[in-house]
Amino acid sequence: MNLLKQKINLLKQEQEQELEQKNINTILFDFGGTLDSDGIHSRHLFFNIFQKQFNFSMNYWKIFQDAYSFADQTINNEGLVVKLDLKGMNYIFVLLIVSNLNRRGDTQFANKATKRDIDTITTNITKIQSYYLRRNKKIIKHLNNCSQFKNRLGIISNFSGNLEIILEQFNLRSLFKVVIDSHYTGLQKPDQKIFKLGLKSFSPIADAEEAIYIGDNIERDILPAKKIKMHTILISNKNKNEFSNKDLKILNQNKKTLVLNHLYKINNLLYSSATP
Repeated sequence: MNLLKQKINLLKQEQEQELEQKNINTILFDFGGTLDSDGIHSRHLFFNIFQKQFNFSMNYWKIFQDAYSFADQTINNEGLVVKLDLKGMNYIFVLLIVSNLNRRGDTQFANKATKRDIDTITTNITKIQSYYLRRNKKIIKHLNNCSQFKNRLGIISNFSGNLEIILEQFNLRSLFKVVIDSHYTGLQKPDQKIFKLGLKSFSPIADAEEAIYIGDNIERDILPAKKIKMHTILISNKNKNEFSNKDLKILNQNKKTLVLNHLYKINNLLYSSATP
């Protein structure tokens, strides 16, 4: 066991050294699951909060995810939240999920949700996301104050048209030179074009080989970023043995992806080579 830990630590050190040796001058982030949590996608967060409120069994996961996907598609197709802040967006999400679950008539849930339940779920989800956004603001602010990354931070996110509103709400917008909200581009991750758009939006244009993309999804974030030769960092709460062989292959191909369970851990990695 000690030998295995040593090998894992050695691999991590090699990955960190590889990044430090490169002339990294641009950092692009995902938003959902990266800046508003430590690698927990919103559909998992929503399920956890619903589960606590209504005592769902884990067997309800598939049904709930179908309802979440319905809400997500409806919001994006109809532009329902383009003028809303974080809590307003979450409220619409919760209403649509509840509506879809009610229509299914499932005995675990049908017509159980009251207005108080909807308000409680919305508030609890928003509190969690708000905590991480405020915490991660300190990291972003510190990076933006380093000359190496000054005006070289950005976001590329599959979002609902209100990303800039939420960034303004948490006083984050001024820290990012580039913000790509997929709602306005006609592109979505994992399309490599949206990553290239992000790089081209900097002035001067960012070189993919001198940029890092930080995200929480291997297929939507890490794989397409690697394909255009960006460095990558995955934010994940998984242990190494929980990744599939397919995921491990992606993480280890080309430039190895550094896996962190906490965004704060980029401090030592990136600040060590950044000039205040």
